[in-house]
Amino acid sequence: MTTQRHPRRNWKRLALIAALAAVVGCAAPAAQQVTAPGADRWITDVVSREEPTHLVLTVRGSRPLDYTAREQREPAGLVLLFPATGLDRLQETIQPPDNPAVEAIRLSEFQQEGGRAVRMLIALKRSLAHEVRAEGSDLVIRFATADAAPLTAAGPKETDLQPAPAPAPAPAPAPPPPSRATRPATTLSRVEADAASGGAVIRLQADGTLEGFRSFTMAEEPPRIVFDFPGLKSPFRGEQRIGLTGGPVSRVRHFGSPEKVRLVLETRRDALKSYRTEPLEDGLLIRVGDAPQAAEAPSPAAAVPAAAAPKAERPAWINRLEFAEEEGGRSAVIVGTTHPVDHELVAAGEREVRLRLRQARLPEKYGRPLITTRFESAVDRVTPLAGPTETVISVQLREKVEVTTEQEGNLIRLKVAASSIPPKPYEGAEPPAWKAGAAPAVLSAAAAPAPTPAGLSAAAPARAVSPPRAASRVENLSAPDEKVYTGEKIALDFYDTDIRNVFRILQEISGKNFAIDKNVTGKVTLALQKPVPWDQVLDLVLKMNQLGMTREGDIIRIATLATLQQEEKLRQAQLKAEQEARKQEEEGEPLVTEYIPVNYSNAKTDVLPHVTNILTKERGKASVDERNNQVIVTDIPEKVRQAKAIVARIDRVTPQVIIEARVVEATSNFTREIGFDWGTISVNAFKIGGALKVGPTAFRADNIPTTFTANNSIGFNFSTLFGTNISIIDAKLAASELEGKSNVISSPKIITLSGRKATIKQGLEVPYQERDSSGNSTVRFKNVDLLLDVTPNISQDRRIVMNILLTKNDVIDPTAKEPALSTNEAKTEILVEDGDTIVIGGILKDTKRLADSGIPGLRKLPAVGWLFRSEKIENQKNELLIFITPRIIQLEQRKLT
Repeated sequence: MTTQRHPRRNWKRLALIAALAAVVGCAAPAAQQVTAPGADRWITDVVSREEPTHLVLTVRGSRPLDYTAREQREPAGLVLLFPATGLDRLQETIQPPDNPAVEAIRLSEFQQEGGRAVRMLIALKRSLAHEVRAEGSDLVIRFATADAAPLTAAGPKETDLQPAPAPAPAPAPAPPPPSRATRPATTLSRVEADAASGGAVIRLQADGTLEGFRSFTMAEEPPRIVFDFPGLKSPFRGEQRIGLTGGPVSRVRHFGSPEKVRLVLETRRDALKSYRTEPLEDGLLIRVGDAPQAAEAPSPAAAVPAAAAPKAERPAWINRLEFAEEEGGRSAVIVGTTHPVDHELVAAGEREVRLRLRQARLPEKYGRPLITTRFESAVDRVTPLAGPTETVISVQLREKVEVTTEQEGNLIRLKVAASSIPPKPYEGAEPPAWKAGAAPAVLSAAAAPAPTPAGLSAAAPARAVSPPRAASRVENLSAPDEKVYTGEKIALDFYDTDIRNVFRILQEISGKNFAIDKNVTGKVTLALQKPVPWDQVLDLVLKMNQLGMTREGDIIRIATLATLQQEEKLRQAQLKAEQEARKQEEEGEPLVTEYIPVNYSNAKTDVLPHVTNILTKERGKASVDERNNQVIVTDIPEKVRQAKAIVARIDRVTPQVIIEARVVEATSNFTREIGFDWGTISVNAFKIGGALKVGPTAFRADNIPTTFTANNSIGFNFSTLFGTNISIIDAKLAASELEGKSNVISSPKIITLSGRKATIKQGLEVPYQERDSSGNSTVRFKNVDLLLDVTPNISQDRRIVMNILLTKNDVIDPTAKEPALSTNEAKTEILVEDGDTIVIGGILKDTKRLADSGIPGLRKLPAVGWLFRSEKIENQKNELLIFITPRIIQLEQRKLT
């Protein structure tokens, strides 16, 4: 559904809509159903829906809602106040689906005289005509979105802007083909992409022209250009990807949702600002980089005539107007539009240029001139002028310098060369419009801009562009009470000015709501030539006139110090009276006794100290029944209830930890034996290792080596197998055991409470003799153990802190008369995840044995002595590995019946 609007009647329709909105907004409270005093009203939901020409917001209430509505111009928005109303579990900030009107909806509940109230701020993307009406218990707000002029825009004149004469006539371009009526696209059918020389061309084919889309860039890796097409449907399932090589775009992605279709171009960082769009009858063409205009399009249908900017069937809105200071005295005026528009730069005099934007409309919030006389720039003033079919940006210069334009997508940058004239000092700079104390300030003849061309509405009062501010003042650490001011910096000059007018000016600058008591009077004389924050000016004015302020919700209330001090005394007296009344009420309450059972904690040590702290002085008491592990509380009912709540929070099921361990001994042997073992000489056949019998005498002539230990070593090493299951460890140990490399000594498993020590002990008792003073010997036993003490503690995020004490004792020489013991101990604290495996290794024992034996005399014969001797070298390494896996066991918390 579309609506045709005649330009000559826009101002009449706007005036009628504004009048209807004011009448409905003012009359609605009187038309509401009268509710009983004290009856609660709640805002239960805020929903939105889109119509062809409107965006409709519905505020749902539990009962008919009273309200007042006020338009907010800077930034654009609508503020509604609902007295005697509360919020029913609603978010404070509501983000509606992507739409051309509403940016966000912010709700806040506050207290005021007569009870609570709700403030609703509907932040708009631009000023729009709106209508507010009550429908039963709901409040319906309609915003006109289809080609709607701003709510407060003045009616333009019939005559159009007369173009300034061009410096030299240019040849007339070829006439464009006759335009055909286009219909908006509803369904996407195909996406094509091609990497051309130095650029890329992406073509979206649909059942109509793709308009009303939004585009933005994202600089973080990977750099992306994003297009959103609201209301467009996609036939594809999931995300579709198209890869490109040899151009600035590496990949094209698009995917559809019920509300919109999103197209993402992954590109190089230097190509984020070098893209442009060209609407087609059956879709949209996107060019990135230096893509050719016609020859290298993905398909012949995508070719369009080259132009400075595409022709748009519907007007664009200016959504950005900024002044930017650059290096070397250069500067730029940046103009942003909702979609690309044609523009033309013309000279209007020696020190003025005008940027004409065809088919572009100017919102009211961008209607004020930018005063830039204090910048290192050739620009003194930027004045936007609104017309019926185009907008003109007038730029006044200090002297004649070179000015050029550059268009990148929806942005037009007006580049201005440096000037040799320095900026004006603060004293000579033009003051803001409100500095003279008059409401609409009239510019002096010397400072007045050039005459406004016919057909263009005059701009709003000038707004000064502040020079670059210094970094925000950092609060001094040595003076923590020093206040930090963050408001917009302003320069003021008042002489014997009524203080209420000063507050009115500060209200306009800050955008805050001010409420001033009736007894606030005074005069202000103030001269601030250098800009200071407005909140600092407010504090200064209050101190000069013995005034104070309080913040009540979004309202700044101004009152005398005497009034505020009296109110504070009354508040303190009321608070003290309430405390006294509460105390007297507690003293008159009867005492009750409650037996509170404790299941998992120690009632005396864990619970009683916390309960004692909340008891009523001189009346309440608490004791512990240790046999039944329960707390006995005697106090007023409220204190007993608090005590039961404390016990319920403390008496929780203590989680348990099951600890699985694997104690493994890994061995590595090396043996080398060289020599002969002679048998015994006999009448039988000669055999190595046999017996030699001569008469009745028998002897062995073998060279059995005698062994000794060369050295031993032992140590520790800790490591973690993150996420490794103990069953995987068991499988690997079993495979290792089959190869003869390891031996699983034990596999203990133990469970303990969090914070309690668990002990795993394994070893043997070595006997030894002990003699007393009389020489009598007694056999005693010494424990030679592998001892593992583990104390687990479960953290709040379900991790396990383990305190581990490992002791490994060993006998150095078991055959010695008095064997020596080696003691090794390690103590550590580690943090592991639930189910991870800790490996304690490096418990090494390295044994070397060397034996050299033979037949006496013969073993030392030269050349043949080796036949009568034997050498044996043996190396043995033993390593003890301990695998520990903790797991959390949480039992269910049972309720007492």
